[in-house]
Amino acid sequence: MSTTLPSTATGGHHAISAAALMATYMQAVNISIPNAALPHIQATLSMANDEVGWVFSSYIAASAVTMSITQWLAGRYGRKAVYQAALAVFTLGLVLDTLATTSIQFVLARILQGAASGPLAPLSLAILLEATPAVRQARMGLALTVCSLLGISTGPALGGWLSEYYGWPSIFYVTCP
Repeated sequence: MSTTLPSTATGGHHAISAAALMATYMQAVNISIPNAALPHIQATLSMANDEVGWVFSSYIAASAVTMSITQWLAGRYGRKAVYQAALAVFTLGLVLDTLATTSIQFVLARILQGAASGPLAPLSLAILLEATPAVRQARMGLALTVCSLLGISTGPALGGWLSEYYGWPSIFYVTCP
């Protein structure tokens, strides 16, 4: 169900590549962005110390489950539809994170967000490889890896700064666009 992009399109593949790389960065940064904001989140939502681990475990477990079925979903519903749905549900999860008033609501929002993040990385790679000429595919794989690592490594610093000056909900608003 996927259509190949014409190799003569000079500007189109740059925009597609930038969007796919940005989605990968957004997904990766949301793995670690709550790290530094955790004391603020824990205080606001009255989370016990044993509940804090669920903030990360729920996201990663849900992501692992949906990542494993991404190929089947893309084959059944189409890569574009699954990718757009994952982005929409991911954004919904971000908004629900900020609206949570209890620890259970927050963890459920993180599960939804994690489930939506699972297909983003593999589908971003598939989109990048399809939109890029064969001679540049290795560079695109490297760019995707760099975006993932940058997202995971910059998340705590970004989350700490935002939660300190703008409140912990801002860590989720920053990745909504």
